[in-house]
Amino acid sequence: MRLPNDNRSVAFTLAIALMLAMIELPAGAPAYLTYWEPDFALLVCYYWATNPTSRIALVVPWVFGFLFDVLNAEPMGLNGLIYVIVAYVGLNIPSRSNRPIVGYQLLGLLAVVIISKVLRLIVMQFGEFPVAVSLLGVLYSTIVTLVVWFIVVLVMDRWVAEDRARVSFS
Repeated sequence: MRLPNDNRSVAFTLAIALMLAMIELPAGAPAYLTYWEPDFALLVCYYWATNPTSRIALVVPWVFGFLFDVLNAEPMGLNGLIYVIVAYVGLNIPSRSNRPIVGYQLLGLLAVVIISKVLRLIVMQFGEFPVAVSLLGVLYSTIVTLVVWFIVVLVMDRWVAEDRARVSFS
């Protein structure tokens, strides 16, 4: 099955990311393993925004952000704002068809991961949802998200249908 390059595919892959986010660690697992959990929804939004053959509507990440807010019991609109920022940054980075651009995309991904972690911590600290801040946890989660990016790109590139009807009149 190949996915078309439209917003239905974005919604479908974000729904899969939502299901992956629902998976919990087994009982008895050490608490520090939660630091090694990548943000799959952020990676999916970033993938679709940087995919050269598709355009992502910013409404889709916003709506799925609300679902993630309900799932994680976070302030409403926080994840929607984060995923829209991720998609917006991804849309403004050059496409992956040019391989030297991958470094820029990794820098952009690093920037949006850090921005999302900082924004989430600020809102959670100053809102009614105080959390304990672990800088090591933020560092580990950022590293794992960057490493999992390559796996997401490999899987999604094989899963998404390419537009083979490229016509050139030059």
